Amino acid sequence: MKGPVRYIALLFAFITILFAHSSYSQVDSLKKVLTVTKSDTGKINILNKIGEVYDDKGAYRLAIDAYNKALSLSVAVKDYKNVLNGHIRMGNLYSRQSIYSSALEEYLTAIKINEDHLRSERITAIISENIGNIYTEENDTLRGKKFYTDALNIFEKLNDQGRNAILLGNIGNMYMRAGDYKKADTYLQDAAEKLVKANDAEGLALCYTNLGDLSARTKEYSNAFEYYQKALQMQEESGDSERQAITLSGISSLYFQLGDYKRSEDAGVKSFEIAKNINLVKILRDEGKVLSDLYEKSNQPGRAYLYYKQYVKAKDSMDNKMMAERITRDELNYEFDQQKQAEQLQDEKREALNEANAHHQKVILIISIGGLILVLLLTILLLKNFLRVRSSNKIITEQKALVEEKNKDILDSINYAKRLQDAILPPLHLVKQNLPDSFLFYKPKDIVAGDFYWMWRDVLPNGEDSGGALILIAAADCTGHGVPGAMVSVVCSNALNRTVKEFHITEPGKILDKVREMVLETFEKSEGNIQDGMDISLCSINTKTRDVQWSGAFNSLLYIHKGELKEVPADKQPIGKSDNAKPFNTHNLNLQKGDTLYLFTDGYADQFGGPKGKKFKYKQLEELLLANAAKPMDEQKKILADTLQTWKGSLEQVDDILIIGIRV
Repeated sequence: MKGPVRYIALLFAFITILFAHSSYSQVDSLKKVLTVTKSDTGKINILNKIGEVYDDKGAYRLAIDAYNKALSLSVAVKDYKNVLNGHIRMGNLYSRQSIYSSALEEYLTAIKINEDHLRSERITAIISENIGNIYTEENDTLRGKKFYTDALNIFEKLNDQGRNAILLGNIGNMYMRAGDYKKADTYLQDAAEKLVKANDAEGLALCYTNLGDLSARTKEYSNAFEYYQKALQMQEESGDSERQAITLSGISSLYFQLGDYKRSEDAGVKSFEIAKNINLVKILRDEGKVLSDLYEKSNQPGRAYLYYKQYVKAKDSMDNKMMAERITRDELNYEFDQQKQAEQLQDEKREALNEANAHHQKVILIISIGGLILVLLLTILLLKNFLRVRSSNKIITEQKALVEEKNKDILDSINYAKRLQDAILPPLHLVKQNLPDSFLFYKPKDIVAGDFYWMWRDVLPNGEDSGGALILIAAADCTGHGVPGAMVSVVCSNALNRTVKEFHITEPGKILDKVREMVLETFEKSEGNIQDGMDISLCSINTKTRDVQWSGAFNSLLYIHKGELKEVPADKQPIGKSDNAKPFNTHNLNLQKGDTLYLFTDGYADQFGGPKGKKFKYKQLEELLLANAAKPMDEQKKILADTLQTWKGSLEQVDDILIIGIRV
């Protein structure tokens, strides 16, 4: 390209970056400018701008792709300032998607680069603040406070009042999440005053949202609405879609709490749509649950089911984020390699065209000799191009095969996890051998499940001569379903086995106390704040006397005695971390021959379906069990399966399902 034309193109790139609006048409313009830009710094700036456009639109994979290209080029030319900024951009992007482990990795890499090359105290403080935000989201107050304090000390030293005010607001938000509302109010009010003086509208709007959340928690509802409205007005004026979604979610939850479902719906739907457009998974999860509950209360089952599906999808996305990160990175690497090959091919074609034009000019100057040379050169170039295209296609084919192989490896791993989970489940023939008049209806949602059943048998005193045994049997529901749920089920099943075999505890309530202790001990070894656990219905049956002991965590017990259905309520606490944990109660039942016990998880009752798309619910399940209680147990199982399929129809199964029936 001639000198003046090149300068005009670079000037066009500069104007485009400064003034173009965030739209996909801008990306097309930037890509055109990128092809004529020779400066490495110019290319890095344009790639980062492309990433920002995609980032603003919620197209996170495309944003990561653009940021990665800018980062790779920055590393190649040793532009450490852009390397540092690239890792911070990636950390911010992962943080907005609630992929906190990847965000933390990017931030810690940025701190190391800063220490080795730039040594900027201000950058160290900004990154420390971002890390503090992550630990706040994960409810790790101790670590969050450490990084916030480090950042605050640096901002005070630098006399940066604006950043200092924003950080005070973040610390207030951290204390609010931890339940220390007095400290939270002190920090947030101090932050608001400083942000007003600094004329920082964006920071002040976020602070007002946090004050609205705090006022809602302390039941100062008029103050909450006032703060939310101030924040929302400022966010609408600035076009801050992400924080509009957060504020509207708070308003929706507050109206729902006050029973004003119409206004809750209006705010909630707006929040949900914004979050959907820019892929805010956490808002999709929280607002999906609020809207599902709201529509169920207002007798709109179709909409309740729609938003419940969105809630489950977002919840599973966050539960499975570690696996999703690995898969996403593999896909992005594949897409990046493909695009790189395609761009290389385009460069080669462009180079060939330039050479052809040059030879064409020679033909005009030297008609006879030039014509022969042109034909010869074009033939060589076409042959080279053909060989290069064939080579590129081969590489792309190999890349596709590699991705397919990785996908197969992941599926094989999940199937192997199923075999491992099957190994912890007692064989069905063993259940039938010990409880001959029983059925077990088990229907996982995915290949592996969070629901599992457990059994243990011990001979009563005097050995086999007594003619009886003590049977422990349980229906359990671990946090989540799929791979994460299956992993938690292995931990909980192992805790049940150890409690009975090592500690010789057979009373159900005391078993659950000990299992909770071991599960918490296992998860406390992790550096993360793990909230996983288990709901369970656990029964002890003396086959000789028909005495039954039972204890439950959230999952109750149904039994039929003399033709009447009765319920034993569970303790309203999980096997896992909870506030005000208490010892589990053991309930004693003296049953007669022919009485029937039913242990179950919540999957059957929560299944959407029927003519109106509603949940099946426990009342309908109780009626179904009572109506068929006199029938053989295998026939009862078939009735449950057929009823579920008819109810579900074409809708998908929303959770793992487990029901155990035992006739004593």
